[in-house]
Amino acid sequence: MTSEEKHSSTQELRIDRIEGNLAVVEDAFGHCFPIPVELLPPGARENDVLRISISIDEERTKALLQQSKNLIQEIKTRKPSL
Repeated sequence: MTSEEKHSSTQELRIDRIEGNLAVVEDAFGHCFPIPVELLPPGARENDVLRISISIDEERTKALLQQSKNLIQEIKTRKPSL
């Protein structure tokens, strides 16, 4: 199993309905939630099944964490202004 496979998940969602700018999708557990129609592939319509993959971007996560640490350190070392 690769590192990417350990930190990813593939799911199927069914498009229940489209309401304006939102598509209401249903997961395998019957939970429904909206997503912007802009995220749908071209031609997607009600009752289509979408396969989505979600993964953790470890490199980006580390970069943002370092950015936060740097900002905290900068704030801690600032001299108060009067």
